[in-house]
Amino acid sequence: MRISGLFLLICILFSCSEETPKAVSSRNELKKYIEERYQTKEVSATFGPEIKNGKEESCFRVSVGKSPVIDQSKSEPELFTSDIVFRLYCDMDKSERKKYDVFSVKITQNNQVTEISYTNKQLKEVNTNLLWLDGFFQLLAKKEYHFAKGQFNSGLVDTAAIDLEGTYESIAQNLGKLKKQELQGFEIGETSIDSHTYPVMKAHYISFYENQYTLCTYTLLMDASNQKLIDLEIK
Repeated sequence: MRISGLFLLICILFSCSEETPKAVSSRNELKKYIEERYQTKEVSATFGPEIKNGKEESCFRVSVGKSPVIDQSKSEPELFTSDIVFRLYCDMDKSERKKYDVFSVKITQNNQVTEISYTNKQLKEVNTNLLWLDGFFQLLAKKEYHFAKGQFNSGLVDTAAIDLEGTYESIAQNLGKLKKQELQGFEIGETSIDSHTYPVMKAHYISFYENQYTLCTYTLLMDASNQKLIDLEIK
């Protein structure tokens, strides 16, 4: 079994249009995080205003050049960009986050450049959804499978076919006790079910057990009023 998207990153060089103590702190935290996740020195970051569709927006940009870890991974580019941008977002306090309308991350994977931008609103929604997902994980940890099953949208999913107890007890028997889970990244998109389109987020995790690990993808509705899981995939 291969881990896709486990990264290390060694060194970062940042240039900024204006630095406040909070900006420096966020930048340093990102540097520390990336040093532990990727293997490249080709990293830079800038922040400042930019004009888009005739409107001025404040943007924080991160650029990662050639990385052997990214090149060797079969993961989609969005897994890397989302990992980096969410770490940056988490390292900022609320007042610092408000300064930026857009967060942009550019990476190079096998000489193909990908740049993905995330709005402040999107990252706020992602954070809310991941906090909700933590509650689901706590139910699984307590083996409260009946309540965990209730976190799936019964209107969009055949919950009768979901056997969380059988799935997770079998994993525990074969792989041992769950030690920790790591968020690899996420994807924001839409899905169509019964002619209706829903905004969704796919959160990718690695679950480390005593004897092995699994790759897990949790798909959930991003609508706060209807925040439920609609799919769970374990590899």
